[in-house]
Amino acid sequence: MEKISWIKNQFGKSCFIPVGANLPTASEANSRKGISTGGKLSVAVFSITGGKSRRWEIDNIVEAIRFAASRVGNLRLVVLGRYAQEAESELKQRFLDSAVELHVMGVLPGAAVVRSLSVSDVLLFVRGPISTRRSSAIAGIACGLPVIAFEGPETAAPITEAGLAFFFTTEER
Repeated sequence: MEKISWIKNQFGKSCFIPVGANLPTASEANSRKGISTGGKLSVAVFSITGGKSRRWEIDNIVEAIRFAASRVGNLRLVVLGRYAQEAESELKQRFLDSAVELHVMGVLPGAAVVRSLSVSDVLLFVRGPISTRRSSAIAGIACGLPVIAFEGPETAAPITEAGLAFFFTTEER
């Protein structure tokens, strides 16, 4: 609790609830069994920030996906949530010369978000350091996904106990 800046001096009134905020449970959505992704490993990105952060996030998405694709080959990138459609043309352009299969979904109802995350193999979270305030990352965790994210000053349990791999970049936002 001491790492979370926005609840200073209120520790006695705080507790963590490790759930995906406002999403139907994964058991209500289709299970992974029987859902085909064409034999490709599927990486989900849930939300991209608008404005000046978008370029930095797209750069990190491209870097991570190209790195993974160079090691495992067939990759499917699913981008959903806010500003996904605004980033679509740049992502298409940046993956033109690759075998990455891009699916941009945009904003979806809760059950469709859970279905999209549930058929993915990993969540790539590039919207800054992961913390308990990052509901899109928590949604991936609630859907049983390992998460690749940036570590920051508010990165603490229970997030750190949920199957994270930290992504490092040489550039700052």
